[in-house]
Amino acid sequence: MYNLIFTLYILKIFVLYFIYIMSVVKYRRPLNKNQIHIINLLYKFRYINSRQFAKYLNVNPRVANERLRILLDQDYLGRFYDKSYKLKGDPAIYYLRPKSLAFLKTQTYFNHDAIFIHYRNKISSQTLINHHIKVFDIFQELKNKYDDKYRFITKTELTNKHKLDILMIKPNREQTGIIYISKTLANRNVSTYIQNIINSNDFNDLMIFYTKTSLTRLLQNIMDQYADLRIIKIID
Repeated sequence: MYNLIFTLYILKIFVLYFIYIMSVVKYRRPLNKNQIHIINLLYKFRYINSRQFAKYLNVNPRVANERLRILLDQDYLGRFYDKSYKLKGDPAIYYLRPKSLAFLKTQTYFNHDAIFIHYRNKISSQTLINHHIKVFDIFQELKNKYDDKYRFITKTELTNKHKLDILMIKPNREQTGIIYISKTLANRNVSTYIQNIINSNDFNDLMIFYTKTSLTRLLQNIMDQYADLRIIKIID
């Protein structure tokens, strides 16, 4: 009899503890359409800041920050943001966490070759992060200039042999390669860098965004070498 009473007592404690645990655990709803869209954008572009999200999603910054905060709290996203960002007025920069990668693995469009890149998101150099941020600005500019009939494939989605930042596919299936050359890329390396891209890809046009006006003459010389390729120089 004593053993039965003791067993029931222990069972009661277990039930009460289980009820308590269930009451404090937050209910997590499945990812909604807007959240999946954010994850997909970061899958394509790797790093995006909160201002860029607000502009792209066409919402005010408060709404964008709230959407990002929910995914951050649930560990789908990581964030670069500290006192230095706040002092300079810079927006937080977001990237994918392993929980998002686990979700993407269940999607048919996910390129499994890209998963290893995203596992290194937290330890990338500031130079690389800034490059991806700028590439997303370029994407938004092109998307606003053209319509949704154009398809944009990013470096993350391309195979390893591609060194393009973006491949833009037109309705007639003509392809335009897009690269961004930052100030950190030395002039002496630019020519080899561009020539390697041209030789390892098959596209009709090459669109180059760059920040150093001193590259103009160098790019002109490269254009003269490839008469069958239309190189579009765009100064940032």
